[in-house]
Amino acid sequence: MTQGPQNNYGSPAQNWADGSASRRDKTAWVPAMVVGAAIFAVGCGSGLVAGWFAGMANSFWSAFSDMAFEPANIAIVHDAPLTMTMGETTVVTITIDDGAGTQRTIQDIDWAGSLVDNMQLDPLEPSPASDSPGESYREFIYAHPLDANGSASFTYELTPRQPGIYHADITVYVDDYNSEYASITIEVLPEDQSETP
Repeated sequence: MTQGPQNNYGSPAQNWADGSASRRDKTAWVPAMVVGAAIFAVGCGSGLVAGWFAGMANSFWSAFSDMAFEPANIAIVHDAPLTMTMGETTVVTITIDDGAGTQRTIQDIDWAGSLVDNMQLDPLEPSPASDSPGESYREFIYAHPLDANGSASFTYELTPRQPGIYHADITVYVDDYNSEYASITIEVLPEDQSETP
């Protein structure tokens, strides 16, 4: 005697056709297929999203790999005073010395810190090509040549707005935005409390 399979759940084609015929384990084919399709779609979708993120990360890294982030190999010196008095104006000179022995270009000089908000900061010589002010930040674009083993000087006029102790980081960007920075701190005294030697 021939006996059919004990776990014969019915023909998928027959059950798909009407969508309601139960399998012998009392479950329907259509819900099972829908759940399976949903799991497949989620898996494919997450794979696509992961692939997209991987591609974007690779593009992002490629953009940065084209930029050089080594030290600029320059020396930055300044003659900023330690103290000023309200009502006083001073000229600060930033001198940049080449240490690489090659002709390069000083792209821009940025000032950042509390000094920018609390003092009037005016570039004098050379005049920048553009000036982008911001909160606690000033960017002066120069594109000024820096000779091999040479130096370049930039002057700024500072006028305090109120007493206090103010700080600025002065960042110099050279060529492919290699940078180095120097810091200055100036204490601004009230007019009647000038520093005693």
